[in-house]
Amino acid sequence: MYRRMFGPVTDADIECIYRQSAVYGTALQVEDDMWPKTREEFDRYWDEMIATFEVDRKVRSFTRDLLTGGDAPLPVRALVPLQRFMTIGPLPQRMRDEVALPWSPRDQRRFDLFWKVVPPIYRAVPRPIRQLSATYYLNDMRRRMKAHGHVI
Repeated sequence: MYRRMFGPVTDADIECIYRQSAVYGTALQVEDDMWPKTREEFDRYWDEMIATFEVDRKVRSFTRDLLTGGDAPLPVRALVPLQRFMTIGPLPQRMRDEVALPWSPRDQRRFDLFWKVVPPIYRAVPRPIRQLSATYYLNDMRRRMKAHGHVI
């Protein structure tokens, strides 16, 4: 996604991003020794998981609920259709099928057009505006931590 929006990334930057991404894995209860040591190992792992994963009715329902915005604030919910579109678009077709996420040839044409039109516009938007939703949720998390000592 970053490449599509901003252009090429150096191998050194990709390696740095990969190492930093381990933080997300460990935050999701992946032990350090479970995280693939190299990007190549991760790519093999990812390809195998995409080829073999199965989704049950409960996970399918949860995913669909997640992609509807739930009880997010109104300004955030207004962006949910775009977020859903941008979440489903890059997924491999097998994953879309397994999770029962609709995607048509028309959706694919719109997705391709989006990536031709939007990046130059997005790059022109000042960074604080581009990061508005992230800033909102970061501030909300800090507020919750200060008030209650926990996020949820």
